[in-house]
Amino acid sequence: MQSLLYRYTRHYNRRYRKSGHLFQGRYRAIVCDRDSYLMELIRYLHLNPVRGGMVSEPSRYLWSSHGDYLRGQSNGGIAVGDGLKLWGREHRQAIKAYRQFIRDGLGVGHQEAYYEVKEQRYLGEDNFVEAVYRSLDEQEEVYPVKITLAEILKDIAGEAGVTVAALLGKRRGRTESRLRAEVAYVGRAVGGISVTAAAKYLRRDQSTMSLALKRLEWKLSTDNSRRKHMEQLCARLRQGRRRKYQISNA
Repeated sequence: MQSLLYRYTRHYNRRYRKSGHLFQGRYRAIVCDRDSYLMELIRYLHLNPVRGGMVSEPSRYLWSSHGDYLRGQSNGGIAVGDGLKLWGREHRQAIKAYRQFIRDGLGVGHQEAYYEVKEQRYLGEDNFVEAVYRSLDEQEEVYPVKITLAEILKDIAGEAGVTVAALLGKRRGRTESRLRAEVAYVGRAVGGISVTAAAKYLRRDQSTMSLALKRLEWKLSTDNSRRKHMEQLCARLRQGRRRKYQISNA
């Protein structure tokens, strides 16, 4: 795709005596959940010109595959047949159902939830993304999971035999400082939570929190027993939790 876009841009610029980029962003492919997302994605693409005020109905926009879907065939390399199968096995009925599906979407408007791409390459529910990850055998890498600082704080405070209020309070004792640093450490390691967010939640200055975290990291590099304890703590809190995904717009 990169080669194709580059060559076409050179051809276009030479022909029309222009310079610079022809396409705004680089090409990227998204793995889409066929069962629940692909139909909505097709409708989104074909209704974009209408929602953008360029045409009054999708059939008036000549530069999309909507017309190919209505005809049931494409001369431009679009897999219309595979797409129409989402609306039925019989060709004519599938086209009819597709046309109605597009019409139903005219009054719906943009639905943001359908276009939130996870990890910049997956479009679907968490279960779908988890299945793709398993099929690609990417489990060796450790990913952040969905966990809150409140859950981490409660676990660490309970294990240490102190109250949550004590760690959220103003006391600056050695034990409290150590446990707060552990909360920030686990938050970052397990949940991908920033030090800034941890400092705000624990009601501490960010620079103080960062310094405490650096001290803890140095201690873990020299104390095997403590490092093992933190590894076990992180593993316990990570167990059974869903992956936390980076969300962006499609």
